[in-house]
Amino acid sequence: MKTVATKARPQTLSPRKASGFSIIELAVVLFILLIASTVLIPISRSSYQRDVLNQAISSLEGWLLEVSRSPDQTGQTCVVTFTTGGPLTRGSQIASVSPSTCANPSTVTLPTTQGQSFSVGASSATVSFTRRSAITSTSNVEVRVAVTGLTAMRCVRILGISGLVRMGRHNTSSTVNNNTGQLCNEWNVL
Repeated sequence: MKTVATKARPQTLSPRKASGFSIIELAVVLFILLIASTVLIPISRSSYQRDVLNQAISSLEGWLLEVSRSPDQTGQTCVVTFTTGGPLTRGSQIASVSPSTCANPSTVTLPTTQGQSFSVGASSATVSFTRRSAITSTSNVEVRVAVTGLTAMRCVRILGISGLVRMGRHNTSSTVNNNTGQLCNEWNVL
């Protein structure tokens, strides 16, 4: 039997491929990140401001509910006074009650988040809660809160006579002034 000798092929050296990214690839990735950040940062800032606004109005509503139940427990009328105007900074008082035994604490303040300023408006400077959560006013009392730089406001409405407390919103207006502002148009939602 005859063996055939096979010649070994000479190995050719192929050029080594460099590992890593080219400058063009890096530029494309950075461009995509830049575009994404210009879209996402304002959206996340707006969401954060809405959360702060929701926190402010939720704490006001909860506090008012506590005050509204107090006359049945203490037998005395509770008078709430609203702080209106703006810009109000973080931690500013937006309402107080007299006598101070009507709620603990006797004041409600804005959230203490960094860098936010608020505007507060009310259709009446005061509201008096009597027994059975009723108020002495025959008309509704509405308190509106907005964050500076955000086109949205949140409201708490105290219904005339009955004293029922409801939260609401208006997502296309941030004018809290009673004379020129729009009322909240959606209720029991934030």
